[in-house]
Amino acid sequence: MIPKDFIHKCMFVFLYDFTDKFKSLFLILILYIFLLFYFSINDGYVVISFVLIYAILIIKPFDINKTLNKEFKRYKKYLRLKKIRRYHGKN
Repeated sequence: MIPKDFIHKCMFVFLYDFTDKFKSLFLILILYIFLLFYFSINDGYVVISFVLIYAILIIKPFDINKTLNKEFKRYKKYLRLKKIRRYHGKN
């Protein structure tokens, strides 16, 4: 189920969006490349640290999906029902 507290609910929705879409990871990569060129950073340690952190970010959603798979399925059903109710409420 979706947590009732505002902070926990926001964290759950963020985790769901983070594991469901890789758009955020792509935007992080584009932002990093832009910042490298904008500030002309040539330090190897910065590049290596970013690659390591980015690899962790790519691997993490798979681990989150394993542990929260049941809750994510229930949340998808909840979003579907919410969409149907919103559509029927307009008529």
